[in-house]
Amino acid sequence: MAHRRSARLVLAAVAAGLATFTACGAPAEEQPADPAAAHEHHHDQEAPQPGQAQAPEQQHHHGGDGLQLWATQTASLGIVTLDGAGRIVYRSDADGNNPPVSNCTGECAQHWVPVTVPEGQAPELLGIKQDRVGTLRREDGALQVTLAGWPLYTLAGDQGTHDGTGANGADGVWFAVTPTGEKAAP
Repeated sequence: MAHRRSARLVLAAVAAGLATFTACGAPAEEQPADPAAAHEHHHDQEAPQPGQAQAPEQQHHHGGDGLQLWATQTASLGIVTLDGAGRIVYRSDADGNNPPVSNCTGECAQHWVPVTVPEGQAPELLGIKQDRVGTLRREDGALQVTLAGWPLYTLAGDQGTHDGTGANGADGVWFAVTPTGEKAAP
């Protein structure tokens, strides 16, 4: 609970700094213009605009232990996808997206943890279009979440602080993923 509060405070501080920077005439980064896809348990919500992160009291957490994926403005990587615990979500160039294929198994999957959902459950989304999200069946039978066809992962041990660039660019194949499935800028 405490790390979620601190992550929200960091987001609010980053947003305030970006708002000041943007107000001074610096060009704003492009943000996906489409609202988050509606999910059966919540209303459509706009993705945060650069320099306009939600204040902690405005953030909506929809309870339950289901997977959440958020489009979030970060100081170092621009707009990337985070999970509900505030961890950066990654994709690998060693995987495929057409068709979706995960090549991270065994020891790799212990370091790069596949983002999975239970059968019949969809992730809650904020700032990510529902039609870009899918799943693939892993060798162990788990359903791994995909974004624009790319299998998604988190880094083992990530505490959800999304400080700096995380593991973006690790081994030349692991990249933070944007809400559209692209690689985050370094």
